Amino acid sequence: MKRFPILAAVAAFIVVFVGFAATGRDTRYEVSLRMRTTAGSLGQLFYAGEGKGYSPDRSVAFAATSDGTWHEYRIRLGVHEPVARLRVDPGIEAGEVAIGPVAIRTPGADPAPLAGRTLSAAVKGTNDVTSPRVEGEAIVFAASAGDPFIDLALPKGGSPWPARLGLAAAAAAVTFVLCLLFASLQRLPAYVTGMRIARHAAGRLAERLSEPSVVTVKAEAAAVLVALAVASVVYIALALHQSSVGVWETMYPAKPVHQLVDLGEPRRVRSDEWNTQTPWILNQVQRGARLTNSNIGGERAPLLASVPVLGSVATFQPKFLGFVLFDLEHGYSWWWAYKTFGLVAAFFWLLLILTRGNTAMSFLGAVWVYASSFSQWWLSSNLAEILIAFALGVIGANYLLYARRRRWLFTGALLAVYSIISLLLHLYPPFILPMAYLGVFLLAASLVEPGATDKIRDAWGIRVMTGMVVVATSALLLASYVVQAEDTIATMMATIYPGHRVAVPGSVTLERALYAWFEAFRFGELRFPAAAINASEASSFVLAFPIGIAALRFRGLLRREGAYPAALALYALLVLFWMCCSMPEPLAKLYQSAGWSWSPPERSLVGLGIGSILLAIIVAAHAEAASPQAGILRPLEDRRWIPLLAVIVVGMFGWGLRKSDEAFITPGTVAAGMLLAFLLSRGISQGKRASLALGVALLAIPGATVNPLTSGLSAILDKPILSAARAASDGPADRWAVVGDFVFAQGLKARGLDVVNGSQMVPDARLHTILDPARRHADVWNRYAHVLFESAPGSASPEYSLGQADLYVVKLDICGPQMRAMRVNRIAYTRAVPDQDLRCLEPIAGDDSSGVRLFKLVPPKA
Repeated sequence: MKRFPILAAVAAFIVVFVGFAATGRDTRYEVSLRMRTTAGSLGQLFYAGEGKGYSPDRSVAFAATSDGTWHEYRIRLGVHEPVARLRVDPGIEAGEVAIGPVAIRTPGADPAPLAGRTLSAAVKGTNDVTSPRVEGEAIVFAASAGDPFIDLALPKGGSPWPARLGLAAAAAAVTFVLCLLFASLQRLPAYVTGMRIARHAAGRLAERLSEPSVVTVKAEAAAVLVALAVASVVYIALALHQSSVGVWETMYPAKPVHQLVDLGEPRRVRSDEWNTQTPWILNQVQRGARLTNSNIGGERAPLLASVPVLGSVATFQPKFLGFVLFDLEHGYSWWWAYKTFGLVAAFFWLLLILTRGNTAMSFLGAVWVYASSFSQWWLSSNLAEILIAFALGVIGANYLLYARRRRWLFTGALLAVYSIISLLLHLYPPFILPMAYLGVFLLAASLVEPGATDKIRDAWGIRVMTGMVVVATSALLLASYVVQAEDTIATMMATIYPGHRVAVPGSVTLERALYAWFEAFRFGELRFPAAAINASEASSFVLAFPIGIAALRFRGLLRREGAYPAALALYALLVLFWMCCSMPEPLAKLYQSAGWSWSPPERSLVGLGIGSILLAIIVAAHAEAASPQAGILRPLEDRRWIPLLAVIVVGMFGWGLRKSDEAFITPGTVAAGMLLAFLLSRGISQGKRASLALGVALLAIPGATVNPLTSGLSAILDKPILSAARAASDGPADRWAVVGDFVFAQGLKARGLDVVNGSQMVPDARLHTILDPARRHADVWNRYAHVLFESAPGSASPEYSLGQADLYVVKLDICGPQMRAMRVNRIAYTRAVPDQDLRCLEPIAGDDSSGVRLFKLVPPKA
């Protein structure tokens, strides 16, 4: 108790440090402006500090609604210093533009918005702009085609330091008081009795969960599992999720909604989730979870889209059970709870097996996997489900091979079958292939471990029979799935994009593979290394496997006790070779024939990253245990030098990276990477739990800021314009088409409506039989794509054009026969409606502020 105030002070300091780290790197300047434009939809903001010029890397593009009506826009700037000037580019077409008021929220102050005459006075330059004038709070001008913009001088904002210091002091005070209160509670008899009961219950549960031939579970490990279960219950009860669906608050129109919990920022870069996967799932649930759903794509696209499906193998997906048990929002929360808590729990249990029951190291390893930059930036994809299936598969195989009690042996068999089916239902070979090889290496190592053959011989007959049942059951389920999905798979494989692409080795530089020592410390989606194209592609894993290898004796790797580290080290080197080396053609073909042609080096990183973490944690557990297995490690005297060497190497590497990327690799970033190298290397090589925990915490702080934490789906389900469209639909026979932004089409799908365009996973042959009967444009539409409709009044036949690899445009006569042939009877326009289209449209009441107009399609008037 005498040391508790000191510990409380340390905790308060950590809170202050975390707070400054979280707020100091992302100042979150936000521009809000009101604009009316007919100058096109390609808006852009440039920003600059005092005395600095504009540059492309200091700009943010935004989609303007070019319909001549007022709209509100909120744009966050990727800036870490005060903004003195702002350049507003309203579009690139000729038209009339009105802007005002304009406001910028700074970390230190929220100055009054620029409006009317103050806005006019702030204009310090224009381009391709004529006849500017003040009208009320706005300035109005005519924009010429080309590069129209207005340049604004902004009022100075206050310093962020007073606000940050105040918050830090308050957080530190609260933390200190809470720690002291906790210390006082420990003296109460009720607390002592409660803890005694809790420890006893955890011990009993640990005994039930233990299988000594596989892993002996301690009370602390059982408590971790209970805590994860309780946390998941609270998570679901509050309808929490980490989706970026909150992006919908910024469009149609930009208007925040109230939510019980609303932490963090939605990530626009994760559009494959908030604009694709989430609308697909919500649509599929509301439309009965059928095998076919044209809102997702042609054929039986739901079988490939990782959405709830009844009446097939895909029914057996526990991650979607929440949609059966609860309402839409709580079912959606269940899905995210599976990703979050399932990932941590699965790797916690796997590491318990690999570390022989080391609870602390296993928990740190599970957090490391979950909080890594790559895991977080790809969490909204199928990565979490694939990693869970991998971990459960390896766990199941261990119990099937080595458990002596039959209930655990049969549990292992069930886990193995579930793992195989889960991987099948999340069919993304670029991730699955490296994880499958990692599983093979781990199982091969387990067979070499001391006593493995004796355990297998025990109950040999039951193991063989159970294994045969696993194979037969998996084959039967696989055959059932293939029979249902083979035509859809064939259609997908025959597409131009993604089709079947053959990966080649060496497309990742060694610098790219290793820069996570510095990339791990980024906040937000606007700032990332120059070598990457966006925030998700920039994500990586901190590769600490060289530290683990450095701590091992070479001879120790040849001993049975070193089977796991040896297998993981070999795996890491083989994958790194595939990723970073341009190898001779025969060797490249050998890799490709072994399946690596399915996994581009950029995606193979997932296997290398997970394998690196497993190796690091296993070595750390050996070092901490100081057991006979520690004989696989170098002498402690030798291992004491590893942290110093790691700091020097990482520092030199970081300083070398600065030559090509000074904007991201700052001296502070290099220093942070060196600190991380010291903490992780000391924790791994010497088994120092506290150092490893601090290192993982440094990784987890930025990781925790990647995805938001929000309750409910009001951002999309309560959007007035989407609700108006839902109310205007008379029943299942109604079918919508969206002219303009395909994003709005996905919003309609999220409300359960039938929409002919938008995002399509598999091309719908029936649709293109109507639009392109001669298949003149098959090279355009035969792909996974976002389908955008544009109005072309009077055109005889639809015309296709490819916008990008996953987006194409169809120009067609809205009043022509094609719309009726596609059974479309409702139309939404996200841009100006041509006068010629109005002859076949009957207006539907909507939300005027959204910039979207809704219509019923009627026979054309003469």
